[in-house]
Amino acid sequence: MMKNKQMYVLYVLIAFMAVFTFTDLSISQLLYKPGTLYGALFKVLGELPYFMVGLFSTSYLLITSSSENVLFRLLKKILLLFLLTRVSIHFAINIRHYMNLEFSDFWLIVLINVIIFLSFLVGLWISKRVAIETFTKLALCGLIMCLASYILINLLKNTFGRMRFREFKDMADYTRWYVINSSALNDGFKSFPSGHTSGASLILWFTLLPNALNLKVKSYVCHLIAWIWILLTMFSRVVEGAHFVTDTTMSIIIIYITFMISTHVLGLNKENSSKHNYEFNERKVGNV
Repeated sequence: MMKNKQMYVLYVLIAFMAVFTFTDLSISQLLYKPGTLYGALFKVLGELPYFMVGLFSTSYLLITSSSENVLFRLLKKILLLFLLTRVSIHFAINIRHYMNLEFSDFWLIVLINVIIFLSFLVGLWISKRVAIETFTKLALCGLIMCLASYILINLLKNTFGRMRFREFKDMADYTRWYVINSSALNDGFKSFPSGHTSGASLILWFTLLPNALNLKVKSYVCHLIAWIWILLTMFSRVVEGAHFVTDTTMSIIIIYITFMISTHVLGLNKENSSKHNYEFNERKVGNV
């Protein structure tokens, strides 16, 4: 049943993508209104799910990863530490940039280290309260989604080189999303697809938590909140002229497909929840 629902959602997204292919310019002309509180708010907060999932997943896996082979375990920890550091740097730079904060590179480094330290604390706190051997799959799913968001989105941005709506000098600059232009010369040519929307779409990962941890929260409530967040971020980027609606829709499709595949492979969908029950480790909780 869950698999069928996921496919229906994907079909709807593809159908919207087909419609927006022929209407995205007119939608941008209609919605474009830079400098609004709505646009500014989601420019700062829209990608927050990406950073939260990325920091949690890498720190948790770094703390709990183990292997009989010492060299392999060391290589895994080095890779995870590198990924955790990259996400922390990206997060810190975004905080300084999008919030227009004026502080030196020294304080930027301090902020990066604070983010890493807090991520370790959260990962350590969770590792003491859950069954590590099963909860690891949830972190792996988050890591896969984060890598897809970062690698695939940036690869497509640099390949298609689509000009952002706010950079137009006249309507002759417009190209459809499937047209490959010259490689992106600067940020003004990185419209397709939307990085903010792909980051926002990682909020889908949080919809796994109620089933994974046996929380008394209705699944449909989590999905409703997740899709509201995604749609608000999606259209905020159109309002700001940073992206066309096809750019944002494609980002959702990419992350949603990644979400579907990773949850299926890792056994995190509802159909397999009885086999992979992420119950709290009662013994560890009792010792706290």
